[in-house]
Amino acid sequence: MAGVNVSGFLTKSFDWQTMVDQLMEVSRAPIKRLEAEKTGNLAQVDALAGVRASMVTLQDSLQSLWDEKLYTARIVTSDTANTDRKSVV
Repeated sequence: MAGVNVSGFLTKSFDWQTMVDQLMEVSRAPIKRLEAEKTGNLAQVDALAGVRASMVTLQDSLQSLWDEKLYTARIVTSDTANTDRKSVV
């Protein structure tokens, strides 16, 4: 059994190159899917990093509102007969 001879199977009418190209394309499908998923995941990571940065900025802004000096340093004036300045406690 040196080999198998199939009459007419290996003729010019069969396009081997197209078949090989298609098989190679099918074998690359999982890789392409994973690369697309990776790209999407990286975009989500970038978006979440932006959200995190915004949250840190918001947290810093809110932290400054907890500073007691912010509220005790206010001076209020009145248009009534008593024009003394008083601090709000």
